[in-house]
Amino acid sequence: MPLPEFLQGVRRADHGVQSQLGLGQKMWSDQAEMDRILRGAAWWMSPANVNGYDPAELTGLKPQVVEAVTAAVERFRTVADRVSNDQPPTEEEFHVALEALTTICDSLEIRLSDPASDNVYSAIRTVLSTPEYGLLGTGLGFDFELRADAGGEPAVVVWLVAPDHIDVTSADFQVRMRRVRQALRQEFARRGIDRWPFVRVHSVSEARATPVAVG
Repeated sequence: MPLPEFLQGVRRADHGVQSQLGLGQKMWSDQAEMDRILRGAAWWMSPANVNGYDPAELTGLKPQVVEAVTAAVERFRTVADRVSNDQPPTEEEFHVALEALTTICDSLEIRLSDPASDNVYSAIRTVLSTPEYGLLGTGLGFDFELRADAGGEPAVVVWLVAPDHIDVTSADFQVRMRRVRQALRQEFARRGIDRWPFVRVHSVSEARATPVAVG
């Protein structure tokens, strides 16, 4: 895996953490919240996000930094390999993956966000956290990418990652998604985000098997 793809996978995993815990990786308030987080962690705790890591590509870094990143990648991969769509991580495994991911980001000084991305992230989280859409507590996660649409206009592609037990083809879910799309447009306008949101839905299985790009 070329280094840019590895860094992209790390950013994707970090977006997954943010979608569950919020900016700053705030901790959970109670056990019920922790259980919800664990149920939704399988998609970002995927070995695909670090597969193909090659320490030889980390040229120009001190040996101890490369060693630290290599060890963190191995810790992340070890726990991610034990997680499946039907088997969420334990609380201990979650903490190991979170610590390993933080070590990778800090060691490589990866820029995970910027003011524009943070504003988009906050807008998406605000909409998805609105009780009326019935998505709270379902384990739904999200990822996004800032890009241009087919006409070259600024856009945001939002990937919603739904647990496998949710029927994303059902009429009820489709109605929710139509309302979410409209709410995203309104929230973007309210925040002065001059980008059109396009919403895509993936299952956890799809997200673990085929990582999507993140900005």
